[in-house]
Amino acid sequence: MTATRPRRSTSSAPRALPPQPSLAHLRKEAKRRLAARRARDPAVQLTEVQRDVARAYGFRSWRALKAEIEHQAQDRLRSCVGFYRPDPAAVANTVLAARLEGGALTLQGLNGPLMTLQQLEDGRFAAPGLSTRYSFERGPDGAVQALVVEVDGRRTRQDRITEAAAEAIAAANRLAREEQARPRTSIIVARERLARHVGHYASSFGLSVEISLGHDGRLFGQVTGQQKLPLEAEGENDFFFTVVAAQIRFRVEAGQTVALAIHQNGLVTFLPRVSAETATQAAAATARRLAEQLRPRVAVKLPAARLAHFAGRYRVDAQREMVVDVEDGHLFACVTGQARYEIYPEAEDRFFWTVVAAQLTFVMGPGGAVSHAILHQAGREAPLARLCDQEAAA
Repeated sequence: MTATRPRRSTSSAPRALPPQPSLAHLRKEAKRRLAARRARDPAVQLTEVQRDVARAYGFRSWRALKAEIEHQAQDRLRSCVGFYRPDPAAVANTVLAARLEGGALTLQGLNGPLMTLQQLEDGRFAAPGLSTRYSFERGPDGAVQALVVEVDGRRTRQDRITEAAAEAIAAANRLAREEQARPRTSIIVARERLARHVGHYASSFGLSVEISLGHDGRLFGQVTGQQKLPLEAEGENDFFFTVVAAQIRFRVEAGQTVALAIHQNGLVTFLPRVSAETATQAAAATARRLAEQLRPRVAVKLPAARLAHFAGRYRVDAQREMVVDVEDGHLFACVTGQARYEIYPEAEDRFFWTVVAAQLTFVMGPGGAVSHAILHQAGREAPLARLCDQEAAA
């Protein structure tokens, strides 16, 4: 059995729906008409005006118009399903997968959280509680060609690729992750060789790294919002961190360091060398968020019944989960491989740690239950998908 499309009215010369009709816009149109009609006839009802709006577009009823708009919206969402790759000159070994789940569009990167998107009135998409905006670029034939990601006022374009290409990228990510996790041996590099790497590096999407040379003759690397960490050399231009499975490789041309690449989580992120001023500007939004996360917090009292809404498991990444639970009227959070700490409420849906400058916001879905959480730390915001019972038990 195939679904039938809503029947249109046979009235003459109906108005054409716009290319991407918005039900919210039509509701506003109906309310404007209602206000104007009630100035003349206070007894007029919203249902009458909605019917008139529907008939103006050639539909027999508001219900038929609403069904058509929802059908078109699902068609547009289905056309967005696919795989998208950022510029490999900026980030290698990663891909975003757009899927349709339960009538909603989701996005998920390799080893990253699952984000359920909502469409905004301007046609863009966003995960509730996050400032990042997504839109889909279409070609002359209407087919989706790319995903446009807007973060902190910066726009990056991710080309649509085939499933086979996405699988190849995923395989490269797995191989790179294994390479990044292998044991490494440090060597001694002359100080003058190290000194040429000192400077600032920044990407077009807001990531900034400062490389400095310590008094002990070692290089240090610091990402904006994170700790300064020592780097061990395994080559004149190849270095590794000892506290995390990550490496930095510098690109040297004509004796001058011109860029670096961060190898971590199977990804390779390329950052050109820039001035200190450019690096500061690139990381300005991260710095603003970090300042907010570092400010003093004041705890408030919430009833235990309220705290129970937040208990559950939340996906941090492919390897880690955060378990949130209530004990004796207090809320606790524990990330895989870390200690369990109490988190304190500063608002009805926002909590903070005292052992680290980090906060956790719980976002409610349409039904009133928590749909996901947002971790605020190191100047960044990371969505944590709430796991259903089956996923949590897996």
